[in-house]
Amino acid sequence: MCLGADSIMLTRQATLGPIDPSVNGPLNPEIPGAPPQQRAPVSVEAINGYIAFAKNEAGLSSEDARLGVLRALSDRVHPLVLGEVYRSRTQIRMLGSRLIKRHLTDEHRINKVLDFLCSESGSHDYTIYRQEARDELGLRVERPTDALYAIIRDLHRSYADEMKFGTPLNPEAPLAGQPLAQYSHVRALIESAAAGSHRFVSEGKLSRQQIQVAPGVMQQAVADARSFEGWRHET
Repeated sequence: MCLGADSIMLTRQATLGPIDPSVNGPLNPEIPGAPPQQRAPVSVEAINGYIAFAKNEAGLSSEDARLGVLRALSDRVHPLVLGEVYRSRTQIRMLGSRLIKRHLTDEHRINKVLDFLCSESGSHDYTIYRQEARDELGLRVERPTDALYAIIRDLHRSYADEMKFGTPLNPEAPLAGQPLAQYSHVRALIESAAAGSHRFVSEGKLSRQQIQVAPGVMQQAVADARSFEGWRHET
């Protein structure tokens, strides 16, 4: 959204993040000790980082060594997931290029920005403050006036209350000693005066289950049966 925006208004606390997509699906690696339907997300850049580490840090440059690295990777991550990782990486870069061309025309600068956002920044944890977004990335960044900042602050407080930012996620809380509980969580909000409110909602049931973590060893866990996850629009 920010790459395609005509301008980006950032407060002094605001940050942007790099492009770090993850692939999720039934063929993803299992999570040890978790129910079978729960799978570990595969970060696109984590796969690229593993291959780069083997080549640049471990010095595995021969064809046999590269095949060994790929074989070890495919033993842990399903080959179809690796194919989806490659497709996602290519697609996200193409989308980023199309969006940023709305306000940048120099191809060298466009590639520099995309290289930074897609891989050189390291991970999604990297924070981009407004000075770097403006001076280094060339994005159209604006500072709010004091009056506008007060409105943005009040909006943020409203979102924080609705999405319960200050409340740690605890699956035991909705269960409250019961074997089964329904839940509905608003996880993201996109709003405008013209288009209304779009909420990304997760809904489902939590239930207590016994899972076998080792022969003869059972462990109690909370299973998440997700019935809906997606965007809902309100005018």
